[in-house]
Amino acid sequence: MYKNADPRLTYFVLNRVDLAKKQEQVLTRLYQPLIGPVAMSLYLTLVDDYQHVPIKSQGKRLYQLQEILDIKLEDIFKSLHKLEATGLVKTFHGEMLGVGDYLAFQLIDIPEASEFFKTLLLSSLLLEKVGTTRFQSLNKEFNPTLPGFIKDGRDVSADFFDVFRLSAEKAINPDEQVLNAANLADQKAADLVKDKMSPIDWNFVKELFSKYGISANEVDSHAGQMAQLMHFYGLSEQDFVNQVATTIIAGQDQLNIKQMQYRLNELATQNHSQKQIAQAFKRGNVQNNSPVSLNQSERELLEMAQSLSPLKFLETLKSQKGGFVTYNERNVIRRLQLNYNLPDAWVNILIKTCLDYDSVLSDNITGRIANSWLQHQVTTPEAALKFTREWQKRKANNFSKKRVEKGTNWKKKIAQDKIDKKGGTSSADDQDLSEIMKNLQKFDPKD
Repeated sequence: MYKNADPRLTYFVLNRVDLAKKQEQVLTRLYQPLIGPVAMSLYLTLVDDYQHVPIKSQGKRLYQLQEILDIKLEDIFKSLHKLEATGLVKTFHGEMLGVGDYLAFQLIDIPEASEFFKTLLLSSLLLEKVGTTRFQSLNKEFNPTLPGFIKDGRDVSADFFDVFRLSAEKAINPDEQVLNAANLADQKAADLVKDKMSPIDWNFVKELFSKYGISANEVDSHAGQMAQLMHFYGLSEQDFVNQVATTIIAGQDQLNIKQMQYRLNELATQNHSQKQIAQAFKRGNVQNNSPVSLNQSERELLEMAQSLSPLKFLETLKSQKGGFVTYNERNVIRRLQLNYNLPDAWVNILIKTCLDYDSVLSDNITGRIANSWLQHQVTTPEAALKFTREWQKRKANNFSKKRVEKGTNWKKKIAQDKIDKKGGTSSADDQDLSEIMKNLQKFDPKD
């Protein structure tokens, strides 16, 4: 167990971990009661920190983790020790020329729920933390079983030979025609795969992987699975290795096919979104050629948006409002910049618009407004300011045009009817009185 009081200590994240939905559930439902919310935030921050195989000039400092998580250095190490103890992180300490002391974090994949419960130390600690009732509920949720009444039943499913008649000789030694048909089907399936797949230069692939410390034998052992991934995503040898390089753990001669699948799927989704956004910006730039008339406050906002990075812009707006930037808000901005390649000034106007609706920036509201803008070919910060101004103006006009009907004072109405009835002048029949009483029930004293 290591601890250091120097916030300038360098750290590296050695590998990438992609969290599927099931893994996120295991992390939040089973691990979080053990490690607590701060340690969980630290783990997710380290997951987001990894971009590629680290080199020594790209190390980060512990004080950067402090700023993101807004906690003391002592709390970082306490949370780190919890992650280490539960098997989610391995920490390496060393010394390097030009860097000095450093920490390197290897992130461990979140295991299946069944593996968690099989680890008696973890499941025992979970029982102690959440109590018997909650523990049993989680166990049933992640390890569902058949209904109890099934135990009293018998398996009455039909067997092959219960239904079909086939001699023992034919079952053990099929006819030559059957064997030929099976062999032919296998050959056709192999030929079909071969026809669809262009040849792969495995010597080139091995050469590329060798730069990351992966041996030729390790490449050979996963060649079939990698070939399927290359052909499914339509990648060349160079592109494939470049994209999956982030899944390699520095210093380990090991390929993780599962992490490769997550990474390639994520990149494919990003590329599709980026193409759609690029096309939308291309169409919008043609439409937004004419100059946009802005008022003084809009020009000042535009100048600020064009001069600051999105994170600095958000920090400035939050500071003006007396608030602070949260970890999730930083992630929203990071995804807008890295995943979709959106222009900074455009993103800044989007941030300002979102904060006019809510006090915090979220994926939901940024996604809705950004989609609305792109569907209306709003692709420049000037056009975004104009579009927002006109939308707010239409909203204000619609509100002012709403007609509020003057309600009937039913108390006075009934009182007058009583006077009219005493004077013999009432013409209201039972149906009219019934209608009045119904409306009286709807009467709101606040109206």
